[in-house]
Amino acid sequence: MQIPIQRILSGEIMPIYVLVGEETLIADEILSALKAKLFPEGGEDLNTEVFYAPETSPYQIIEGAATLPMFAQKRLIIVRDVDRYSAEELKRFLPYLEEPASSSVLVLLALKLAGNTVFARAVSKRNYVLSCEHPSERQLGGWLEYFARKRGKKMTAEAVFCLKAAIGNDLQRLAHEVEKVSLFVGDSEEIALEDVEKLVVTVREHLIFELTDAIGRKDIPAALELVRSIVEAGEHELVVFSMIVRQLRLMLMTASLLSQGKSRSELAQRLGVPPFVSQKLVRQVEGRSVERLASLYAPLFEAERLLKSSSLPSLFVLERLVAILAQA
Repeated sequence: MQIPIQRILSGEIMPIYVLVGEETLIADEILSALKAKLFPEGGEDLNTEVFYAPETSPYQIIEGAATLPMFAQKRLIIVRDVDRYSAEELKRFLPYLEEPASSSVLVLLALKLAGNTVFARAVSKRNYVLSCEHPSERQLGGWLEYFARKRGKKMTAEAVFCLKAAIGNDLQRLAHEVEKVSLFVGDSEEIALEDVEKLVVTVREHLIFELTDAIGRKDIPAALELVRSIVEAGEHELVVFSMIVRQLRLMLMTASLLSQGKSRSELAQRLGVPPFVSQKLVRQVEGRSVERLASLYAPLFEAERLLKSSSLPSLFVLERLVAILAQA
């Protein structure tokens, strides 16, 4: 899936960007990409200006954007905390949106932007808004591939999937782990599954992967033994529960897509997983109907309730859930 930075990397530079969201790493990467494209031969310090709202008025910012660059094609004007402007102050940018200066790229950053304002509607209509929210699971692969490319590496699909499963959507940590694995592989241009497993994935995470596999293949003894090992190793019960929920969701989606006549080659793309995972899911849903898998959400909800509010031992609740799911 394409990430917000993709068009900048390919050389498509818009006159205005409105970066909205709490994921500062995404905003920082977008700004870095813009600087690399705008100032390939230097001149960044002479042609970059940073303002803060509401201390600087929109009129001052527009005036700064109209200033001609020095020894470069364009200037970069960065305005932080734009959500601290009032709706009336934001309206003062409207004429500039209609006719932006050809000499500058204007970047406005905000944690949030009220969608019912005239300004928000105007920038959305012109496709100037880029999301800097925490990435979805489907977007994580694109970011991992981007972090690897920055370091001259390419990640295999298996490595990407493993790292996503191990870390989740913590983008800062994902970027750090890619950097760490890149240093580990040295001159090799590829980051493979075994590299991630050696350096990133812990023993407990390996056990969680094995647990979801055991549930999928209806191996009740193995699943019960694994859930005991994971809890005894100190993994939080809600982390284990969330991995089980994710596995059931993937199995249900797989069964549903197959019932709609989707080909096996389509599954990986629709599920957002590597082909080797989708092939495993196909095997796991054999003999399990969509209705039967959907009915398993009832014991999931019950297990969640018990884990959060019951005095029953967490291990007992998870063992009971695993047994129900594995025999379905």
